[in-house]
Formats: sequence, structure tokens, C-alpha cells
Amino acid sequence: MHLVICDPESHSGLIKRCVARYLEECCADFNIQTYHSTSELLSNSEDILYSDLIIVGDGIAGVRGFKVVTELRSISPQARIAVVTDSAELAFTGYRHNIFRCVRRSRMRTDFEECLNALLFSRGLYDICDRVRSGNAVKRIRISKIVYYESRNRKIFIIAESGVTYLREPYKTALDRIESFLAGFDFIRIHQSFLVNMLYIDRFYYDHVEIRGGITLPVSHLRARSSREIYEKHLKELR
Repeated sequence: MHLVICDPESHSGLIKRCVARYLEECCADFNIQTYHSTSELLSNSEDILYSDLIIVGDGIAGVRGFKVVTELRSISPQARIAVVTDSAELAFTGYRHNIFRCVRRSRMRTDFEECLNALLFSRGLYDICDRVRSGNAVKRIRISKIVYYESRNRKIFIIAESGVTYLREPYKTALDRIESFLAGFDFIRIHQSFLVNMLYIDRFYYDHVEIRGGITLPVSHLRARSSREIYEKHLKELR
């Protein structure tokens, strides 16, 4: 997998370390090419054409106004481009230009994890992960091994296939945001407090679900119809 980073020298090293640290844990075959100016990047069309992700920082010329995005797309129309910025206005405009992801400089570690998870999954390379706290350490758990998420006392807990309950890291993330992050996967929101992996549901009733291992979770009245329809569609796709 080939990634390209374009940002001033003072910032590009941090981005590269952040990206490499994560990819080393889940993808052995990757390389990263770094550029420090727009002109330097655009003069290397092969790197643009064969890149899996182009990461551009808001410190390079042409990012504001998205001129550089237009120029990159003129070389590679299907290019996946991520913009690194703390500007909410720039991030909003970026998604209107079909940016793959906007990564906050102040939250690069967590934002790049989500960005790279999405990239790897889209290429069928990796079963994406979430992070949990185990004792004093933070470790990753594969999404496919998560039975459900529970929001309780303003904290997010993850119940794993093994039966172990973990505190999610960061634990204060809203369940709505996790639901959005997992859109397109096999998770379904059955209740304000529960986001469930449909692969572990044994039976779906109007007011509750039975999950592998004898667990019963409530289905809220407001979500009963829509969640049941999603689950039935999921079953048909498995046949």
C-alpha cells in the first residue's frame, strides 16, 4: 500500500510517524512518500496515480480554496485525499469536495486511526479495530469480535465475543458517533444505550433481542420497526 504525505517539513514528520505507527500494527506491506510543497507533489504524477491515499496538510499552498485537490484529481480522478486541519470551515468545505477524510491536527492519533481503518477496510485488507482499556494499557479489539456497545453512566463499554467487558478508549465518545463510524458494517442501534453486532443476534423480538451466550437486550419502542427491518434485510443478504 502506497501513501503520499504533503505538508511543510515542520509538520510532515509528525504525520508520517502517526500514520506509520498505526499501519505497522496492522499492515506489513506499505510505504510512505513525503513532499513538502504543492509543486513538488504535482511534479510526481506517478506517485499520485498509484497512491492509495494522499494526505495534504493545510500548511501547503492551494489547500484553502481546494485548488490543490482539483489539480490532484486532474491527474487521478479517483484519488483518495485526506486533509489535515483544525479549521472547522475547511473541514466542512472539504467534504463538499468529496474528501475521503478530514483529520484534526489536535486529534491526529484518533482521527488517523479512523481514517486508516476505513481505507484498509475499503481495500479488503483488514478487519477494522476499536480501542479498549485493559488495566493500565490501551489495546485494539477487532470489530468482528465485538458483540455490542453499551452507553452507561456517560461511558461507553464494549462487550467482546470472549464475554469480557471493556471500557472503550476514549470512553466519553457519544454512541451516536460510534454508530456513524460503523455505518455500513453489521451493527444496528436497537436502543439509545445499545449498538449491537447483528452477527451475534439469535432472535429478534418486538421489544428485545436475544444474543449468543444467553444475553437479552431491550429494543426501544421508537427503534423497534426500523431496526427490525434492517435486521431482516441483513438476514436476506446472508442467505
